[in-house]
Amino acid sequence: MIIKKGPAATVNDLLKYIKGPDYAYGGKLLSTTAEIAELYKNGEGSLKYECEYTLVPEGNKLLLTITGYCPNFAPESFINKMLEFVKTGDIVYVNDCANKSEKVKLEVLIKNKDFFESKIHKLLIKTCNYRFYAIQRNKSTTLDKDVQVDILVPNMLELMTSWIEWRKEIETKMTKRELELTIDKEYRLKTKESAVQNLSVIKDALEDNNTVNYIVTNLPYLKTLHTTNAKLAKELAEYLMDQKLTSIRKLDLNKLQKELVECQKKTASLNADLADISKVVLRELDKLKVFYKARTLKV
Repeated sequence: MIIKKGPAATVNDLLKYIKGPDYAYGGKLLSTTAEIAELYKNGEGSLKYECEYTLVPEGNKLLLTITGYCPNFAPESFINKMLEFVKTGDIVYVNDCANKSEKVKLEVLIKNKDFFESKIHKLLIKTCNYRFYAIQRNKSTTLDKDVQVDILVPNMLELMTSWIEWRKEIETKMTKRELELTIDKEYRLKTKESAVQNLSVIKDALEDNNTVNYIVTNLPYLKTLHTTNAKLAKELAEYLMDQKLTSIRKLDLNKLQKELVECQKKTASLNADLADISKVVLRELDKLKVFYKARTLKV
């Protein structure tokens, strides 16, 4: 969304996709959408949560079953508190029933609802404080250190926008490097292709006092390349001379040409990526979908 809308993206756009924090042990968010929006806008603030539970009659008592622990809820502390209430006779028992299929299940048998409302319910409600920040590392401008580290405190939208810009830089560097390697491979393939098509030139070059110069001035592809990039033409001639004549003779021209076509397609694709690096970031993010898990904390 931020990549597609750019500077026009708003916190309300963000809320459509990130409705609030998630938590592995469940629970539910009590804070309103407006309160979440304020947190996103300011970059810091607090949200209120509640454990997920049911309260059902059990004879003349009430059975509290907690099925989701909200953030900041400490099960051990809660159990210890319930054990104190067992001693005072206000509850009958507390039992941690969690198992492989139900990783959160805590039961408390309470004598009456008033005690739940006055003493227990508040223990199931927690507040979490948040502060978004980003660590930015740059080359230091002073001699006393190599790296300058700055801690930024942006709002949620700025934080995500900064990450996307950083990711664009990374993808650009990686794509450029891959393009360099692909173009280098393309040059080598064209040189080999020309050599296979002109084996007599290679054979004559081996008998010449300056084999590299002979290749550059007589092999059609390198002869043409020499007019625009003499240095590269010489390097490719040296590369070719590192190959044995028997190895060059064994090269399959059709296979070389097919490989060259694929290489040229890849070069075109990489150039297209560099022209629109945002699409590359989206493509890489799309690969993360396999790791997506449904929310466990209810909003």
